[in-house]
Parts: sequence; structure tokens; C-alpha cells
Amino acid sequence: MEKKKSFHLILKNHMQLNEKNGWFDMEAATAMSGGQFVLYHETGVKVLYALTHLMIKNNVKHGFKPVMPPSLVQDHALVNSGNLPKFKGDFYSIPEDGLNLIPTAEVALTNIYAKKILSKEQLPIRHVAWTSCYRREAGGYGSLERGLIRIHQFEKVELYSIVEPEESKQELELMTETAENILKQLGLHYRVVLLAGQDCSFSSSQTYDIEVWLPGQDQYYEVASCSNCTDFQSRRAGIRYRPIVDAKTKLVHTLNASSLALPRLMVALMEQGQQEDGSIVLPDLLQQTMDMLW
Repeated sequence: MEKKKSFHLILKNHMQLNEKNGWFDMEAATAMSGGQFVLYHETGVKVLYALTHLMIKNNVKHGFKPVMPPSLVQDHALVNSGNLPKFKGDFYSIPEDGLNLIPTAEVALTNIYAKKILSKEQLPIRHVAWTSCYRREAGGYGSLERGLIRIHQFEKVELYSIVEPEESKQELELMTETAENILKQLGLHYRVVLLAGQDCSFSSSQTYDIEVWLPGQDQYYEVASCSNCTDFQSRRAGIRYRPIVDAKTKLVHTLNASSLALPRLMVALMEQGQQEDGSIVLPDLLQQTMDMLW
């Protein structure tokens, strides 16, 4: 990973930098949607699209096939992924239609193969999806979580794998390396943390968090969570495979990883790329990609 950059200036956070650069507008979003929403402008939009392009290109190169799932799912889809009943109220629901906005693409990706019996030859299955994610994020917000750090709607590129049980540990390493590769290409300083068991999500048996450094706040913030759910989701969703013809079916293992959460990555680019005059210098690869957009 890149070394932590040394700054010889008075550091600003992304909200202060945005005053000069105008990448996003929290006030306009609040006026139409309420607090913790964001409206992106011009360069901010370009940065998000360029990042998404780079991520999907990188992930496809690592063997993940693109899909574009629905953003609205029924309750059973959230049960299959482990979000219901434990996390009821953490996401947005539309009860009159029996639908819910996905808090992460992982929910939809878990359900692509629900109640299916796969053959050994179909495995591993690897998908990448780019979606908006919607979370209620109930509770207060500290000064270090303002701006783009914690918002109700954010864009994220997600990796999802379905593998034989014996392959899931190795697959977790592959997914983590794939997510890290984006940060390496962008030259951003980050760290990888292996979570203690009690800090893992409800459905995960092992999780790596990838945390990027935000110099304007002198904090590391999670931009990716890479988890091996073993057979937790496949048991709920009924995803099985047959090791050989006519053999008894077995549960697959499922894994997921953010690759990556876009708003916090934007914050890292702003704060790690800040100049003394308040301008922002972006990595060459990202700038080249932005120049090709429009």
C-alpha cells in the first residue's frame, strides 16, 4: 500500500475543500430530501462515474461478471441475505407494495441463485454489481461523520462469490486483493484490518475491513468490508450444488466485498489530493478516465 503522505500545509477536511471546489451540495439535497442526502455537481459526478468505470474494469479483469440487479426487493430476499428479521428498521421499506430498498447489492446478489441446485462445473460464480444503497442510519452523527461520511443514499460497487466450501478461505483473499487493487492504482494510503469475531456482521464468519486514511480528519474510515459468510446465506436461500452427478447436494459458501464505497473514496481523494490553495490534484489514472467521459 502507499505510504501515508506528508503534508506541509494546514489540512482541510472534505467539507472545507468542497467550499472552493463545489463537487457536491448538501444544502440542496437537504431541501428536497432531508438531512444526510447529497447532490453531486459537475466534477463530483465525473469523479463518481470515472471511479465506477475503473472499479468495474478492474473487477472484470479479476474474473467477476457484471450484473445490474433491482434496487427493490421483497422481504424474503432480505431474510435470505441475513438482514431480516435481525435488522428490521435499518433499511427503507415500502409496506404497501411489499418492497424494500436494498441497503447493499449483496442482498440482491444473494438471491440470484436462491433455491437453485448448481453443478460443480458452474463454480466458482463471481459477480460485480454497481448500485445505489439505501440505509436509514438512525441515530446521531458526530462531527467526524458529517458530509459524505455517513449518508442515507450512496453508490457502491459490490463483489459477490459463490464457491465450494473448501475454496471460500482462498476466495476471501482474492476478493480482498481485488478491492485493494483499486486503492493501489489510485495511490491512496489505506490499511487492512481483520475484524474480531464479535465485530463481524451477523452473517459473516470472517471479515476484512479496508480502511482509507482521511488526512483532513486524521482518521481511517472503512471503504470496503470483505466477508466470508460460509453457508449462512446459502442455508437460508437454499443455494446448493452437486459435487458429482447423482451425488447428494451440498450447501455452497457465499462471500461479498465492497469494491468500493464511492462517497468515502471521494472523500479520500479530496483530502489526500488537497493542495495549499485548496485545489485538488487527482491521480493521473482517474483524471485520464474522467477526460474520456464528456
